[in-house]
Amino acid sequence: AFAPDEAVTLRIGGGGEDLKKLTDMVEEAGRAHQILFLGNLTREQTIDEYIGCDCFALTSAYETFGLVYREALATGRPVVTTAHEGFRGAWWHDEYGFKVPVGDVDAAAAALRRMRDTAAQFDGRRISGICLSDCAADRIGKKIEDCLSHAVETYAAGS
Repeated sequence: AFAPDEAVTLRIGGGGEDLKKLTDMVEEAGRAHQILFLGNLTREQTIDEYIGCDCFALTSAYETFGLVYREALATGRPVVTTAHEGFRGAWWHDEYGFKVPVGDVDAAAAALRRMRDTAAQFDGRRISGICLSDCAADRIGKKIEDCLSHAVETYAAGS
């Protein structure tokens, strides 16, 4: 989404079987100054990354609940995400950021550029407040029940 000379940094936490392939791709593209692989992070390091970033981006094809998104939102960070199941219906609020279709690389790149230009305009306190309200103990049980019912209905329809 960004040119090599732009002052944009992508910090990627975690590991996995594709890490070597990804780091090699980044090196070959001459983007190691811009795309940093942080490895596996402790809980404290993860929170520090959320607090220190301008936004959180993850374009998953599938999420059941989207815990990492909610962690970022709880710290008041806007997100770039896909229209996965973790943000189905009432789970998503436009104040959270930008949602793009699953698998649409061009839309994801455009959303990242738009976020770069508008991240400071998002109200972090409002984002955090909405997220924490949605995830309050008295509301989360109902949402989990709805999610499980949806899964059962989807499974039953496919049988």
